[in-house]
Amino acid sequence: MAKKSKYLEVGEILVSPEIITEYFACDLEVCRGACCVEGVEGAPVGEEEKASLLEALPQVIDTIPPSNVDYMTNHGVLYSPAPGAWATMIVDGGRCVFTCNEEGECCRCAFEKCFTEGRQSLFYKPISCHLYPVRTRRTDAGRTILYYDVWSPLCDAAVARGRREGVRIYRFVRSALVRAYGAEWYSQLEEVADHYLSSHE
Repeated sequence: MAKKSKYLEVGEILVSPEIITEYFACDLEVCRGACCVEGVEGAPVGEEEKASLLEALPQVIDTIPPSNVDYMTNHGVLYSPAPGAWATMIVDGGRCVFTCNEEGECCRCAFEKCFTEGRQSLFYKPISCHLYPVRTRRTDAGRTILYYDVWSPLCDAAVARGRREGVRIYRFVRSALVRAYGAEWYSQLEEVADHYLSSHE
């Protein structure tokens, strides 16, 4: 007998059930954008994203703190953590070089800030950041897996807010999933989610 998969199939993509069942909604008033400055690795950047990121960089550079700009000048904008992979450069093992501070010292991606303010339209932010708390990996056969990356206690407030407001993960990251996989695929995900929730709750 074939082993039953622990993932849900949505088209060619495998989805962890936790993305459908668990709750999440960023609470910036609590975390202050800590995901931009915590951690030990930069944000993954797809090969197809590099050109847009680099093209948009001159339009956001004045939003980035001078110390980060100096760091990029000396160490680069991206680095390769593994052959064929790219990630945003981080300052002193933590802070993403593209992090800027808004009023109240809330951290934000400089690309996202300038994009939403209409100052540039080339690059929103790395899709890996846009998708969070959803992460991706590949099976040995090359299929994409989407899974829930639990970051506790950093994102505990986001989990609490999601539960209060009834926002499940796949709803919270809707725009990112549409950006990454298309509106048609997201509609398929919604159908799978509705069926899964009705049969498990």
